[in-house]
Amino acid sequence: MNDRKKKFFLRLGLIQVLLVLVVSLSMNSIIPLVAAQTTESSASYAGFLALGAALAVGLGAIGSGIAIRTVGTAAISALTERESSFGRILVLVVFAETLAVYGFIIGILLFSRLP
Repeated sequence: MNDRKKKFFLRLGLIQVLLVLVVSLSMNSIIPLVAAQTTESSASYAGFLALGAALAVGLGAIGSGIAIRTVGTAAISALTERESSFGRILVLVVFAETLAVYGFIIGILLFSRLP
């Protein structure tokens, strides 16, 4: 692997690690906040909703990053051979990106259900 690819994958890995840290740090602040605003009987329910929302967003973003990495590498290789296939490749990359959008939508829906 050349240096450009190594740097690209290193940056991609760092972004994914930062996403995981953001999700974990937000969970440490969201669960006590939600638990303080609810009664004891619904505190665990609210905590699980917050955990599900964070997991939906975080895992959706990580899955989308892995999919875009795979599809993007193949797309760049295909574009160097045949430039007329740009539209088809763009559709494949958009399909990979929709994983993150779906995770974000599910996270919003779950977070809006918090008591």
